Amino acid sequence: MKDYIDYYFSMMDKASAKLPQQSIMLSYEELIENPIAARAAIAQLCGLPVPTGPLPAIGDDRGCAEPYRAAMAAALSMPPDAALL
Repeated sequence: MKDYIDYYFSMMDKASAKLPQQSIMLSYEELIENPIAARAAIAQLCGLPVPTGPLPAIGDDRGCAEPYRAAMAAALSMPPDAALL
């Protein structure tokens, strides 16, 4: 799974570099921290006027994986076949 995620981010970086006028990179954290700026960036990318109305309430679940961090780190350090046992 980690290899797929690394590959995905690598492809996103390459697509963004090759098509800078047609792409935007926004992290989940950026969206949560400043949804107004994220909405403006997306509107500008699409050539649309930047909306000024209120935003819907969105949740903030950053940090929700914190209790699982040690287990994930241990699983990632296991040999690939050990997870199948």
